Amino acid sequence: MVLEAASDGIEGMRAVLNVMYNRADHRLERVVRVAIKRGQFSSMHSIWGKRSLDYSPILRRAQRDRMYAPAVKLVLLMERGMLYDNTQGSTYYCTVEGENPYWVNHFYYTTTIGSHRFFSDRRQPSFTNQ
Repeated sequence: MVLEAASDGIEGMRAVLNVMYNRADHRLERVVRVAIKRGQFSSMHSIWGKRSLDYSPILRRAQRDRMYAPAVKLVLLMERGMLYDNTQGSTYYCTVEGENPYWVNHFYYTTTIGSHRFFSDRRQPSFTNQ
């Protein structure tokens, strides 16, 4: 979440973590698997296609970021069941800049946080499809 949204501050990182948590069906043991799944998060692309998955360069880069400590606190909130979902149940997101990715039309818009627009694969009554 640091490498995906640190520039959007705590709320942006919370949103990315919520997407991971929502995709994992709110099961802590699945969150890491969601985060490292090939093709899902652009910050992970440097390890895809490698013979041996080495996460250490990505982890070092995240740990050097000033937003790393607040990110750890968000993970602790998630572990305690206290992570507020500021994405309204979103399971996908994309950047605000540029053209919409092809998949946007298959999901429901939920909210915009920082430089990302969030979408859900589940229709919720309070959501507006934009």
